[in-house]
Amino acid sequence: MILNVFLCHLWGDSSQHTFASEINQFLLNKGILTWFNDVDPNGAEKQDIVEGASRCRVLVVLVSSEFLLYHATFVEFQLAKKKLSKRCVF
Repeated sequence: MILNVFLCHLWGDSSQHTFASEINQFLLNKGILTWFNDVDPNGAEKQDIVEGASRCRVLVVLVSSEFLLYHATFVEFQLAKKKLSKRCVF
């Protein structure tokens, strides 16, 4: 299944996760299919994230100063942008 949007955000920041959840729900309500990790990312295997990103057309990055400091979210961004050649929206 091809998905439209991969939402990349800092999961540990509750305000950013809440905002990302609201964006995800908005997109779903508009009929836009998303890949969104709604569980603790420590439980998500890297392969699941890679697979999710590879099935999406666009990567939406919800950037905050904390996002830029947290290695795992930056790795998601780098993977989608460079290795998978995905279009990114900031």
